[in-house]
Amino acid sequence: MQDIRVPFTVKWDRAGKRATVEIDGQRLALEPGKWSPWIDLTFKVNFLVRVHGMTQLLLLNAGNELHAEAAGYRALAAVSRTCAPYLGTVLAVVGDARLEPAGRLATALARTAADVVAGRLDDPTTAEAAGALGLPAPLAERYLARLKDPTEGLVPDGVVDLAAIRTIVDLRRRYRPETDSGTDLFAPALAAGSGLLVAS
Repeated sequence: MQDIRVPFTVKWDRAGKRATVEIDGQRLALEPGKWSPWIDLTFKVNFLVRVHGMTQLLLLNAGNELHAEAAGYRALAAVSRTCAPYLGTVLAVVGDARLEPAGRLATALARTAADVVAGRLDDPTTAEAAGALGLPAPLAERYLARLKDPTEGLVPDGVVDLAAIRTIVDLRRRYRPETDSGTDLFAPALAAGSGLLVAS
């Protein structure tokens, strides 16, 4: 069996809380919780054969994928599989002016993550997920299970392997490059002495 794919790009407007998707020669603006119009797609099997299909897109906020799963949607791919190893959130500081308070925050986050993964904060975590994300109790419990998942969940010891950091840097260099006079500013990010990596 051969996989047939249609490449697409997503550009996130953080301030406007919306996204622009470019797929199969079409450009669509997406707003959270609103379905896109139907999109005609053409899958190229080979030089002579093409398969036509249709799809819709829906932009979800954090936690809303659980609502979608409960309604019957099936994920085609997960970031943890297609971009592994991958980190969803990283604590970072530019310069050293805020290094000390950031260190205290990192310690508190690592302790909290360890407590969540160990099951010591099940009740407050599910209560917060229910309140902040509007999840009913069963979905809040699934959210907690996802936080505890060793592949998709929290990093309980706060220690991140180099491969996961490299994934983040490579994705940033590819999809949101930053240059100065033609020089890739992220190229030396993983080099010793860059300030990004701290040996532990």
